[in-house]
Amino acid sequence: MSKNIYLTTKFFISIAFLLIFSTTLSAQYTNFRLIEPREGDEPQPKAIIWSKDKHEALIQYRDEHTVVVDNERLDKEWSVKEIKRESIIFGRTSQKRYIEYYVYPSKRPNKRYSSCSFFSLPISLFEALQLLTDAFNYDVVMHNLCGGSVTIQRNEESFHSLLNDIIPAGNFARVENRTLYVIPLNAPNEKSKDIMERRKAFNHKALAIRFPGLEKKGNVFSKGYDIQYILRVIALGGQVSISFPKDLHFTVYANFKKVPFSKILSDIVYTNQCIIVEREAGLEIIPWQLNQYNAYSSSINSNEPLCLPPLNQIFVTADPNRIDEKSGSGPYPPPLIGNPNFAPAPTLRSMGYFSDEGGHPIVVQPYPASSLSFGEHPGDSE
Repeated sequence: MSKNIYLTTKFFISIAFLLIFSTTLSAQYTNFRLIEPREGDEPQPKAIIWSKDKHEALIQYRDEHTVVVDNERLDKEWSVKEIKRESIIFGRTSQKRYIEYYVYPSKRPNKRYSSCSFFSLPISLFEALQLLTDAFNYDVVMHNLCGGSVTIQRNEESFHSLLNDIIPAGNFARVENRTLYVIPLNAPNEKSKDIMERRKAFNHKALAIRFPGLEKKGNVFSKGYDIQYILRVIALGGQVSISFPKDLHFTVYANFKKVPFSKILSDIVYTNQCIIVEREAGLEIIPWQLNQYNAYSSSINSNEPLCLPPLNQIFVTADPNRIDEKSGSGPYPPPLIGNPNFAPAPTLRSMGYFSDEGGHPIVVQPYPASSLSFGEHPGDSE
């Protein structure tokens, strides 16, 4: 009898222990909410990329798209606890609980995974490329006419197989020296292979001989800044004067991490169908116009500075040693006008960051409101 009492007591003690243990676990991760709608101030997963070495996510929080990793605090209220294959566990301070959100709330999790996976809601092409290259430690630069939105639901084995699934029709992607280049197949006035050959023929390392500051490494991330703003950033980071036509405008999509400014400059400029001309006082950025410069195209393959006649345009200069209010547009580009099928998807803040290799920010002075218009800039009549 006593043995039965002992066994019964032991059984109930075990049950009680399991209940206490399960309660402790559930207290750690409570109220897993898998169904919409969510409260307005809660972070919402937009995309998750997962590999054995690294995993990160794109979330929408307070009207901004932000890339996050494990154990990252968003603010006093929200933090990212863990990023899983198809869900993110967020911590909420005020309620002292964790909440798990799936990218696809209405679907059951996929139990058959490959070594890499990428799941997303509709996101812009460049946001998908940013996540992909960050996860596999590549740099990326995209032509300003590539874009649109993509939706990804893939389990793959490698970076290249995921890349093939992401690039939409009408675009061309190539990887060279850990940098991903994405350009439209039908770029204006020339073929994509011509753009790539001209970029590859330009020796960016030769720029550092005349301008040693361009040899320094920096971080440039832009998902929609105007080219004139980017040229100002590189002028400050690389300590070189850069001139460009006053009406030169296109959005820049690039993500470079600890890369020499000479490579950042040449990759962005040449991928977007412009060229770099060495002048006595510094560098000049001009659009590639095939008909006008056909006679000089043979010089592209040489290491000598390209000798082109000055254009019939008003040039402005980004000078690292002098702040000039009339030297270009502000950080936001003019309204996009063109083929809506190629126009980049709207980007949300934050639009990017800029720093040197040590992480020290490169801060460009703000511009007057008048510099954002298509009209006359202050001082143009001088």
